[in-house]
Amino acid sequence: MNAGDLLSRCLRWFIVLVALFVLVGAGPSRSIEVSHKLRIIHPGDPNSQPIPVTLVQSLDTHGEPSAYHMWVDSVICREQNCQVVKVKLHWNALGKYQRYEVAKGSKLTKLDHVPFTDADHAKLQSILSDRNSPLMEVTKEGLTGPKSKGVDGVSGATVLTLKSNVVVGAGYCCYDLWHWANGEVADIVRAQSGQRFSEAALKKLLNSDKDAAISFALVHLRKRKLFDRETAIAVARSMRRASDKLIDPALTYLKAAAPNDAAYYDDIVIIFSDCSEEKRVHIITSLSDDKRIPKNVYDRLSSAMPKFNSHHELHLLLALITSRGAGSDEINQNAARLLKHKKFFVARRAYWYLKKQTLSPDVKAQVDAFHKKHRLRL
Repeated sequence: MNAGDLLSRCLRWFIVLVALFVLVGAGPSRSIEVSHKLRIIHPGDPNSQPIPVTLVQSLDTHGEPSAYHMWVDSVICREQNCQVVKVKLHWNALGKYQRYEVAKGSKLTKLDHVPFTDADHAKLQSILSDRNSPLMEVTKEGLTGPKSKGVDGVSGATVLTLKSNVVVGAGYCCYDLWHWANGEVADIVRAQSGQRFSEAALKKLLNSDKDAAISFALVHLRKRKLFDRETAIAVARSMRRASDKLIDPALTYLKAAAPNDAAYYDDIVIIFSDCSEEKRVHIITSLSDDKRIPKNVYDRLSSAMPKFNSHHELHLLLALITSRGAGSDEINQNAARLLKHKKFFVARRAYWYLKKQTLSPDVKAQVDAFHKKHRLRL
């Protein structure tokens, strides 16, 4: 074999090895699992003794929490005739229950050892997915009272309210699994993820359209004191997608994050310019006790007036502006745009505000025209 043939063969082998390396590297990556030994006092435990369990945390290839699972008993035995099987519960990285699976070769059963039907499994999944289930309020004593037919272990006092919230004949099982899925373990999952998530991962949650993700981010960004301006602006912008119930924790974060008053007001304006009526009302109310607001902030808030759809929010803002003596040409111009609002009550509130202001010729002409057209309704 001459040198040319040898070189050619070596080159072919090199190409094959590179291709194999690429194929192996492109294969499915495996998550890393970390086990956490816990001792949980379950509300269904008749002896209130800590129960040892192992929570398994799955990490993606970047080391970020991606999921959790844990094996538990299907029921905490309160009597000697329990049929206990192992059930694997799954949560997402934010502590939201996802699904369950029964150990291979086992079956969940109801009274008289009747196996669950497909409909029973579907109902149990629905029950476990409901964080606000009435099962949250039922006490251990309530479960261990006199039995009622059809709902094992549920007392007569609770059967009427709980019957639709359990699989009939498997009340204990539903109660115990619900508390495993939505009780202390879910809180531990959230705490574990909050500690493990990178700063980048926490900030990414702010781009979600899910309240749970944004709420989780607000809690843990504040705990870690991640108060840079980029993150604060991202929090403000997240309020466009978040539900109204998150406006208060968002403002709490922004107050803590702002390096000065001006930065906080900047964030307020970002939210106010594109949010719901409820959020705007909350913001105006939060500003009512703040006597330090610069007058130009009222100008910037008024730029959202054309988006107002109710008399209430307009009245609150104009009352605040009036009480602070913060009127301006810019506010007048924005209020004048409401004179053509489809809701007359809104237009009339803008008119009565403008009537008391010193107006530019253009705005005065609009006010006079409104009066001429609607004088009998004013």
